[in-house]
Amino acid sequence: MSIHQHKLQAFTIIETMIALVLTALTISFVYAGIRFAQRQGDTMAQQLESFGEFNRLHRALQADTKRSGEIRYRDSELSFLAGDRIIEYVLGDSLCIRHEGFIADTFHIRIDSVASWYDRSRLKGTTGLLADQAALYVQVRGRSLPITIYKQYDAATLMQLTQIKE
Repeated sequence: MSIHQHKLQAFTIIETMIALVLTALTISFVYAGIRFAQRQGDTMAQQLESFGEFNRLHRALQADTKRSGEIRYRDSELSFLAGDRIIEYVLGDSLCIRHEGFIADTFHIRIDSVASWYDRSRLKGTTGLLADQAALYVQVRGRSLPITIYKQYDAATLMQLTQIKE
């Protein structure tokens, strides 16, 4: 009787261990890459949200300036008047509220300072003074960014707005 030994081709235990270690390393690198990309995406989303709020406020101010007939400044409020339409911006420390009739829009952005000018003279006071320029400095991700608006009045409008009532 002859005994035939069949040699099976298989991996040794060392080769199997090396393959398992390499697979584990590959999986951990892929996982670390996914986590890194996810954190970068979250950071980018936060930055876009912060700058998105800044852009939304900037666009609203520009549009209201363009549509208004006059701008009035009082303490921490800007009013845009166009006929019987009045839009007010109440500027607070941590937010800005835009009122138009019964509708309010809130901008969650920190207002550092507000300044307003008429005919190159800075306006101060609590009464609603006519303004042709305003600058808001807002805080976005630790940086103070300006939003500046300009209103050019024609001569007839200026005479009407600035004439003294007798």
